[in-house]
Amino acid sequence: MIQNIITSDDSVTPRSIIAKNNSINATFDKDTLSEVHASLNNVDKLRTLVAKCYKNMHPYGQGNLGVMHSVQCKKFDMHNYVRRIEQFEDGQTLILCMLDFQAKALQNLKVQGDINEFEVNSYDEMHKLISSYCRIYTNIFTANAYQRLFTQIFEVIENLSEKPVKFYHIDGTGWKCILGDLDPGQAKGLGLALEKRDPSRNWEEHLTYIFKSCLVHFNRNLIAKKFDNEVHLLAKSIPTRSSVEEVHEYFKKLELYDNKRIIGKCLCSFLILERTQ
Repeated sequence: MIQNIITSDDSVTPRSIIAKNNSINATFDKDTLSEVHASLNNVDKLRTLVAKCYKNMHPYGQGNLGVMHSVQCKKFDMHNYVRRIEQFEDGQTLILCMLDFQAKALQNLKVQGDINEFEVNSYDEMHKLISSYCRIYTNIFTANAYQRLFTQIFEVIENLSEKPVKFYHIDGTGWKCILGDLDPGQAKGLGLALEKRDPSRNWEEHLTYIFKSCLVHFNRNLIAKKFDNEVHLLAKSIPTRSSVEEVHEYFKKLELYDNKRIIGKCLCSFLILERTQ
């Protein structure tokens, strides 16, 4: 019974089981374990039973090793969801999760990213909903790490959908826009992955054609970096400029501060405006 409860919800704890659980009601027509048998109201005893069940279900734990074991043994149907488990020399671990139909649907959808637990999403304008199509778990967020991440995503989508991933600015058809935040490593990693597919343009040029973001992320990054007030006002004004020439002029002013950190944080907005004006 305990194992059935954990299988239906592996976030349960001994106390939550004692308090109330739908599986108890479905199995015994009772609301609590104490109604099934008085001894099951003992938290210590129940904790031992729960730990034993978890150990039987996940002999290698629920971390990276446990996920790898479950995929290899085809337990919990994880092999149909976890598509790649990679470890690299710099210590990066990458776990890519995607279902078959998600890969096929992605061929006709736009992409946006999220830091930490990286997700590939689309926005349904009609229903005002965000749908998640892929999750990647990784522990390093450098440009090289993101290049690997995007490369792995493209390869898995192609393998599962049996169609090549295409980009409008490279192939004349396919994805026209990828939405993301203004994390420099993430943006450069995407650019490097695209440069690997099409070496005729460098990573920065690729971003000007396909990468888009929003003022929310731009302003959030400026606030987080705590620039001097004068620098902050100059940088904040970039997205509101009416022409590429004005954007260049503001960058020249920022370059006078000789601070690579400033230029790096404003780079993505510059790339966006240069292509969209």
